[in-house]
Amino acid sequence: MVLEFVNIIGSIDQTLRFQFPSNSDVNDKKSIAEKYLEDLQAVVSAIKSKYQIVLQRNHVDTADTSGSSITWDSSSKLGKSIGFLKILKEAAGIAPVPFLKGAIGTALVLLQMSQTTRGNREDMARLADMAGDFVASIRAACEQPGRPESRDFQLAINNFTKVLNTILQRCQVFGSRPLLSRIINYDNDKDGIADCQNALQHAIRNFNLQVAIVHQNTLETLLAAQGNVMTAMDRELLERLSRPPLAFSKREYLPSSRTDELAKIIDWIENSTADKRVFWLSGGTGMGKTTLSSHLRDSLSRAGRLAACFFFSRNNGKQDDPGFVIEALAYQLAQVDHDMANAICKAIRSHHPDRQFLSQFQAFVLNPLLAASLPLPMVIIFDALDEYKDVVDLLDAMTELIPKIPRNIRILFTSRPDAQIQVRMRKLNATELSLYPAAQSVIEAFFRERLRSVEGWRSVSPAQDQILRLVDAAKGHFMWAATACSVVANPSNGYPDDVLEQILAPHSLFRHSAEARLDSLYHGALSRAFPNKPEAMPSLQNYRRVLGAILVVEVRLNISNLQAILGRTARVDAIVSDLRSLQTQMSSEPTLDRPVTPASERFHASFLDFIADPQRCTDILLPSASRYRIDLSESHMYVAHASLQRMNEFFDSEQGKAALYTDSVDRPQYAFDYWAIHVYACDVISDDLRRAITDFSERNFLHWFRIQIRSFCGENASDFIPNIDHDLDAPGRFHRFGVDCRRYTDYGTDVRQLDVFISVQGVAMKLAANDHSRRDEFITGMGIALLRRYQLLGRMSDLDTALKFYREALLLCPVNHPRRWNVLEGTANALRVRYDSNGALGDLNESISMLQESLEIVTDTEERYLSVCKLAFSFYRRYEKSGSPHDLKDAVAMTEEASAMRKPSSPQHARLIMYKHKYRVEDLNREDLDELDSIIVWYQEWLPTNSANHWRPYGVYHLAQALHTRFKSTGDPSDLDEAIHLLRDLLESVPETHSHRRRFLSHSISFLQVRFTLNGKLDDSKEAAALQLELEATVGGE
Repeated sequence: MVLEFVNIIGSIDQTLRFQFPSNSDVNDKKSIAEKYLEDLQAVVSAIKSKYQIVLQRNHVDTADTSGSSITWDSSSKLGKSIGFLKILKEAAGIAPVPFLKGAIGTALVLLQMSQTTRGNREDMARLADMAGDFVASIRAACEQPGRPESRDFQLAINNFTKVLNTILQRCQVFGSRPLLSRIINYDNDKDGIADCQNALQHAIRNFNLQVAIVHQNTLETLLAAQGNVMTAMDRELLERLSRPPLAFSKREYLPSSRTDELAKIIDWIENSTADKRVFWLSGGTGMGKTTLSSHLRDSLSRAGRLAACFFFSRNNGKQDDPGFVIEALAYQLAQVDHDMANAICKAIRSHHPDRQFLSQFQAFVLNPLLAASLPLPMVIIFDALDEYKDVVDLLDAMTELIPKIPRNIRILFTSRPDAQIQVRMRKLNATELSLYPAAQSVIEAFFRERLRSVEGWRSVSPAQDQILRLVDAAKGHFMWAATACSVVANPSNGYPDDVLEQILAPHSLFRHSAEARLDSLYHGALSRAFPNKPEAMPSLQNYRRVLGAILVVEVRLNISNLQAILGRTARVDAIVSDLRSLQTQMSSEPTLDRPVTPASERFHASFLDFIADPQRCTDILLPSASRYRIDLSESHMYVAHASLQRMNEFFDSEQGKAALYTDSVDRPQYAFDYWAIHVYACDVISDDLRRAITDFSERNFLHWFRIQIRSFCGENASDFIPNIDHDLDAPGRFHRFGVDCRRYTDYGTDVRQLDVFISVQGVAMKLAANDHSRRDEFITGMGIALLRRYQLLGRMSDLDTALKFYREALLLCPVNHPRRWNVLEGTANALRVRYDSNGALGDLNESISMLQESLEIVTDTEERYLSVCKLAFSFYRRYEKSGSPHDLKDAVAMTEEASAMRKPSSPQHARLIMYKHKYRVEDLNREDLDELDSIIVWYQEWLPTNSANHWRPYGVYHLAQALHTRFKSTGDPSDLDEAIHLLRDLLESVPETHSHRRRFLSHSISFLQVRFTLNGKLDDSKEAAALQLELEATVGGE
């Protein structure tokens, strides 16, 4: 029996070194790994079960000589057949177990000898049968498929064979005597044969134990292999996360430049108390915040004290997505600690894309931090916080989240001084430190080091007085010093001596503020690169187009990609080269294959602010002549026009025609994905762009539509595309794209698809004149999309803008307008969503008013049903806020009306009855026990028949509430016990991410505390305390 697992582990060697096929994609790898793990788990389970049999049936006490615990299969009695053992011996000599031949031969001789003594030596016969049975069972196990070639197994066989040979030699002494001698020595030989039996029992036990050890080692190897596969799967999961952006800082930290500030930060890291876990480092433009953050990141990383970091930068579209920020943090945390990696992988597996920032942060950052065992304080760095689009929303969320983070986690923020940031930092009780201009000695050392490496000086090096004048001009600002050195070092600007004198000219330095002096420096660099001369005008125009494109393109493009979008006439490589002296963020020289966008990875934020600000980017002598300013709206317009032109050229080509039927054709991908985003970003659409859009909509929009929808939802999308009404005008076609996106694609959970839909819907809205008959539809479509993006990403700006569009559409739909009901419903929904976010009762009141109006004008039965359901829910939400019994009665009445509009057999009817009972339970008095009893009976009858119903958790929760209500009226402790039991099972059955888990936890704690006050059982108090800890660690939801 002990050997039954031998065939299970036979072929395990080839599975221990798991690796994915080189040509498999993520989905293939997932299925391969899951199948491997399934097979591996089956093997492990089989071995474990056999091992338990080994442990139970092979525990032989050394004093036991009865043979009662021997584990051979005595029922088969195979060993009594000498002929059978002869066959086994011959088979073992051929294949597949030659190493068993010796044991079989020895057992065969022992059996043959016992045959001659069987008449008067039954004890020897039993001994031979025992040996034969055991050897035969080994052979039977070894002939199974997958027989192992383990050396340890062979060694166990050899050891057993040696003992068997020793027993045989002793038995041969007994068996070789003549019959009379055997009779005379019967009693003496009896003890010797008993010793042989004991020796055989011990040999069998030792063999079993040796094989059990082999099994244990194999099991450990299997489990390690399983761990390796899990690790491989986890790596695949982690690879799906977004990578953190790099700190694009060309400047290295100057030793001794910020010694005092570093000392204060290090002291905060090591010695701050639990209420001082946040540090805010603020400083004006060019003070070196990112350089200092980069230095801290590198130093902490080398010391093993960096948990994660994130460097924000403006004009980087990916970073506008809070999910990108969270994933980038999670990716880094997974590299720090194994427990955090496991928690993050768990979050990825259970992640639902429809999540707000709070729940995402909890799943991917907070829970992993809580799962880790980090002995020393660890630091998370957020640099350039002010460059994040939704910084206020982020910090408001952090105000709720940071108190839940483990005490040994420190969070460092850097930003420019900002009143809104300051208010929230003080709510976080942050340690504040302002960066002031660096010491003159530090700036002087910086200039000497950087200018020494500049080539092309006509003199030996900058004179001492020039260095001192530069130091005085810099006023302690690293950004001014770095830009000045970059301008001097650029050979296209001329001799460094001449450039330096121009920088130090009095008219360049007369401005007092740091920002103004930096603006003067930028203006001078642009003037040298693009002089204001008639012959240079084409270059200046090209500069505006190329730099404008670099500023508004939000993804990484190299020179070749950007050239392909802007066309052959745009000299992208020349303009990028001329702008090199203003490049202070990326040290690599621009080449055809190196990225030149986004601009935040090439230029400092102060330059990006300067170049787009009409108040700052002006000619020093003629302030009204803003030759170098980039109008971002015009740049969006130019890129949009170029993208439409590229797509028309593509669809007119043979490649374009082939692309309608296959995804294997290369296409101008940026133009495909972003043309509408650039159109929507334009403040005003020029006549040229309007004509280009109209031309594209008539010639090639349906082709673009077909390809985009196919990329979103597969080949089956082509079935509905020909049904588009070709008589629609351009706004109508674009709106139809949005409608079909909502109907056929996964736009609701895919941010990229959603962004495309919003931008195309925005084009429809911009193209439609104010008197367009369907303008309200286009505006409502924008409201729907922006509300969906808010629900996906949690940006309050999206929600506020959606409401703005809904209100505008409402003005276009006066009373008796056929689409007024739709707009009222959408506006009411957005207001209720905002109420859920900010708790402002005014939003909920307005939402209820609009729903009541929609009920007055609705004629369609299905639409009325939807309005009644929403109104019932809204009344109840207001009752929760205000406690008004009128709202609760209205909620009951609306729910009864809605349930009457559904058949009793429908799932909606049961759900509505459930909620009606919930509302009634809260409205009942102590005297209404009969109705309360009937409600409880309804739940108790409904739940067993709806085990797989989506609404079952809510039914369980409502039943627990009803039982608790009855307990309060009757004092029956069994109702309280049942309510606690129901909630306990509910918490075990719903995932941690369930939207109502906080509510379930809260009521469980409350019920347990009530029972503790009644009976004083510590178990209830302990359980409530454990649930309270989980509740405090849970964010978001209800």
